[in-house]
Amino acid sequence: MGSARDAMTDKDANEDAASPRALEAEDFLEVTSQVPSGACVMAAWNRQQEPVGTLLTGFTPVSQAPPSLVLVVLKDAPGVEDVRRSGRCSVAVLSEDQDALLRALSLPGGLGSVEWRVTPQGSPVLDGVAGWLDCRVLQTHETSDTVVVVAEAIDAGLAENRRPMLRYQGGFGQFVPGRLSSLESVGAAAAQRVVELAREPIEVLARDLGVECSVITYEEDHAVAVAVANHSSSARRTRLGSRIPVVPPLGIHFAANPGSGISEDEWLAKLGDADAPEVDLVRAQLARVRERGWSITLSGPLSVPELDELVGAYSESSDIPEHTSALVDAIRSMAAYHEPEEILSDEVYDVIAMSVPVRSPSGAALAVLRLLGLPPQVTGSEVLLWLSMLLDTARSVEALLEPRPITSRQALT
Repeated sequence: MGSARDAMTDKDANEDAASPRALEAEDFLEVTSQVPSGACVMAAWNRQQEPVGTLLTGFTPVSQAPPSLVLVVLKDAPGVEDVRRSGRCSVAVLSEDQDALLRALSLPGGLGSVEWRVTPQGSPVLDGVAGWLDCRVLQTHETSDTVVVVAEAIDAGLAENRRPMLRYQGGFGQFVPGRLSSLESVGAAAAQRVVELAREPIEVLARDLGVECSVITYEEDHAVAVAVANHSSSARRTRLGSRIPVVPPLGIHFAANPGSGISEDEWLAKLGDADAPEVDLVRAQLARVRERGWSITLSGPLSVPELDELVGAYSESSDIPEHTSALVDAIRSMAAYHEPEEILSDEVYDVIAMSVPVRSPSGAALAVLRLLGLPPQVTGSEVLLWLSMLLDTARSVEALLEPRPITSRQALT
């Protein structure tokens, strides 16, 4: 088989040999901009012990052991000499809602009065970012207009599952996790619209209740977390893009709903060789959820850490049969602890999760709002109050929905 170079015509080869073309800067940028990256800010303390920061033009992890990275920054950018002098810096990945911060970085006054935090290792880092690294500078190299910093990461932090701002094709915009970003169906577009509209309401609810509130969508037989707001004191956190197979009683809001992609019979068929009592139990639970409009899971034979471990293993490697079967078995073992017939005001409950659907004007379940990290041993009155607040949040998102497809956020220029 001939190579691509062999495929050139003699004329092309002769022209290349006779007059090699200088690479134009525009061509170089056009090709390299096809590789998406995060919008990253390098920061350090100046001589007055004030934080200074600048937007990186390049950020590349190069090694895991030791954890090393290469940073590229304009030679005259704020803070570059401070990084060289101190031998320390932080690198922050901006979150997708930090548009104003990104604009401030391009102004003569720089960051101005923004909120900063201090890492456990003592470096300044911007507040509200998607993630950060605290770094020790190993080497610096100069080019004609940039400084290349080779650094070793000594600490790291991931902030509340915030989604990163994406740098792509010369602009900046949002990142949508999982296959939701590539699907072109009306359902996917509508689900993405819910994510955009729900971000602030779920943040408010999570903060008010001190819990985690997430947006879950249905994608190819899985419930997928596509937005998360976490204000729970618990170590439990839902990772963006985490996936759980929709096996009864999970995914109950999506079963036989217009546009959900799964019929009631298909959903029930995922019980496999279940006996009649198990099928009857799930059918009764489905009817109950349809009637009252919410779903709830109580504590059962498996602890929350055990369930989280199974979900984590499946999300990371769902192609391993043992992980799939272990999670499906766990889901089915918890079936009896889903959808109690009633919540009594004076009874005490341990609630693992509660959820309500967000519906389109036509009644399709576009997504689900889910609460996790609820305190243990609470009365039924408190449970019913949380459900009421979750329902109100879902209704507020529905009120904003319009019968039109979502459009992507315009890139900043």
